[in-house]
Amino acid sequence: MEESAKPQRTVLIVEDDPLSARVAEKILGRLGYGILGVARTGEEALDAARQGPPDVVLMDINLAGAMDGVDAAGALIAEFGVPVIFLTAAVDRDIMERVAGAGAAGYIQKPAKLLDLKANLEMAITRRGRERPCPTDAAVTLYKSLLVGVLAACSRRLAAVDRSGRIL
Repeated sequence: MEESAKPQRTVLIVEDDPLSARVAEKILGRLGYGILGVARTGEEALDAARQGPPDVVLMDINLAGAMDGVDAAGALIAEFGVPVIFLTAAVDRDIMERVAGAGAAGYIQKPAKLLDLKANLEMAITRRGRERPCPTDAAVTLYKSLLVGVLAACSRRLAAVDRSGRIL
C-alpha cells in the first residue's frame, strides 16, 4: 500500500536583507517547506498573504518600509490568523515585549540552529491547526459574523480576548 504524500507546508519569508532571505529560502527548501514568497516590507508581506495565506510566516523585526516586523506580524495575525515566528538578530527588552504583545508563535535569534527552526515551524503550524475551530460549526459562524459587524462599526482598532487574556 502506497502512503499518500503530505501536502507541502508553505512559508512566507519577510526579510529585507537579500542574502539572509536567500539563506532562509535554501534552508526551508531543504527542510521540505514550500516558499510562498519573500517580502522585503510589511506591506509586501500583507499583499503576499492576501494572494494565498501561508501556513507560517518567518519574520525579521527590522524591515524596510513604514511597518517594522512587529507591526506587520500583528496585522498578519489579525487578518489571517497565521502563526508568525520571528527570526532576528534584534534582542532588546522593549522589542521582546512588543513581540509578545503581537501574538508571535515563536522567536529565534540569528544565527538559527536548523533543528530549532524546524521545531518552531512545526509547533506553530500544529498549534494553529488545533486552535482553528471547525468551519461548519454554526456558533462559530454566528460569532464571526457578529464580530465582523462590531469591528466594522467601530472607528478604532479593537481586539477580542478570552477570559485568560488571549487574543481571539
